[in-house]
Amino acid sequence: MEIKKETSAELISYISHEIKNSLNPVINLSGIMLKDKLRRLSTDEREYLEVIERNGRKILTLVDYLSYINRSKSGKVNRSYAPASIKTVIESSVNTISAYRNNGSISCCCIIENGGNEIQIDSESFKKIISCITEFLFSINETGSLYFRVSSDSDKLSLNVSGIGADEEYVRSGEECEPFDSAVLSETSLLWYLLTEELISIAGGQSELCRKSDGKALWFLNLPVSQNVPVAESESVQVENVNNREFVLMVIDDDPDTLIPVKAIAEHEFGGLCRVVHACTGSEGIDLLGRIRPDIILLDLSLPDINGMSLVRSIRNFFTRDTVAVIAFTGHDLGLNREKLVNSGFDDIIIKPFHINEFIQKIRSWIK
Repeated sequence: MEIKKETSAELISYISHEIKNSLNPVINLSGIMLKDKLRRLSTDEREYLEVIERNGRKILTLVDYLSYINRSKSGKVNRSYAPASIKTVIESSVNTISAYRNNGSISCCCIIENGGNEIQIDSESFKKIISCITEFLFSINETGSLYFRVSSDSDKLSLNVSGIGADEEYVRSGEECEPFDSAVLSETSLLWYLLTEELISIAGGQSELCRKSDGKALWFLNLPVSQNVPVAESESVQVENVNNREFVLMVIDDDPDTLIPVKAIAEHEFGGLCRVVHACTGSEGIDLLGRIRPDIILLDLSLPDINGMSLVRSIRNFFTRDTVAVIAFTGHDLGLNREKLVNSGFDDIIIKPFHINEFIQKIRSWIK
């Protein structure tokens, strides 16, 4: 029985990896075309590309949730309670959903009560829970605003969430509510409901979904936290201006569909300053490194002839961290392996499919 459980978890991980790899060119090539600096797209063409990119990101979101649940149940997620601004996390999660919706932006009202705004919480799971609740409330309310009321003590975060038209006293007390009948939900709404319940359970929390007298949903959550601590101010990172610097970007990846968006981004953002070279296998990469000294290497972890973890150690025999940056370029669910990757010789990680702006920012930051 244990063997079947492990096999099932690995199968989901492999499927997630392949879906992410396939989504990478879909999302990023449509994103590059939508930038359309020369204004060559017609209104209809832009709308078509927006639909492609939006739905690609929706598929990616669902795959990420599935992967996270799979890793959690396999014991591969390390619960990390770190200082976080609850209001910032909530607004960021809602804005992410708003960015790819087609019915306008989502306004977010977040009211912080006792306990303060800055607490220790597992931010990764909390972001996913807020995102799922946002998707659920929009699937049943079709509203443009969300109300959040938050309070916390030494070991618990209490969160009440409702859609527009919610009376603030209503959101606070939760009185005059009746249990929500999930049987009346559409398939889409039921999906987000079940995902939310699963994520809350994985986080060690409890929840109750109710229906108010006006028919709108109201969700009550209790999630575990650590004691309140101030959030450390983030250091300002100065990125050197590299607009006029030529550099070489090496991609070691056996998937040609991954190379195309990388080349397109390099041409679009850096023009002739970025030279992209490519190797399909680890052995080709090593041979190429004997003739070319790149500034940055994007290294896939799943090459046909050698594991990326082994290859990065060989690369470090050629170049130190001070001379060449090696970035793990993967669609795998890394979980606890992130630290292991850095210790093996990688400088950074880019998860496929990547966001164009994040990709550009990381490339700029690693140009030596």
